[in-house]
Amino acid sequence: IPAPEIDKPFRLNIDRSFTVKGFGTVVTGTVLCGSVRQDDEVQQFPKKVGIRIRGLQTHGQIINQVFAGQRAALNLAGIAKESIQRGDQLAEHESLLTSYMLNASLTIVKDSSMVLKNRTRIRLHIGSNEVFGRIVLLEGKTLSPGKTMLVQFRLESLISTRHGDRFIIRSF
Repeated sequence: IPAPEIDKPFRLNIDRSFTVKGFGTVVTGTVLCGSVRQDDEVQQFPKKVGIRIRGLQTHGQIINQVFAGQRAALNLAGIAKESIQRGDQLAEHESLLTSYMLNASLTIVKDSSMVLKNRTRIRLHIGSNEVFGRIVLLEGKTLSPGKTMLVQFRLESLISTRHGDRFIIRSF
């Protein structure tokens, strides 16, 4: 298993958002890389809204800093639960790219029974987010099981990514 990437900019995929009476909005997720401290300001992606971290917990313990590889709960200041949802990310300012299009190298697993055609509607799973869109094949008209091709995902919602992010596609 690769070592946690503590030296890279902070990033967390949000998997839950809820309100705790007396504290306000809390989000949970796994810290993918970097670290963050209480009272640091991060950016919510894809909306690119600045948010201050009021408090941190990991496994029920109140702490001052979380690191890559840890599950964490972050108490956020000045944002409603409805404004931050599963699939959003918290990261350092301007550290992610946000777009409706994503270029990637895609390999279809060998035991798949489906041949992927150009402009097929798909579900893209990236981080804790699920986004609908279409796939544009950049090197041919079809992609067969066991083969790899450069593709472009044209999505119905904004997503924020970093080079090297892994993803899964499923049929619509």
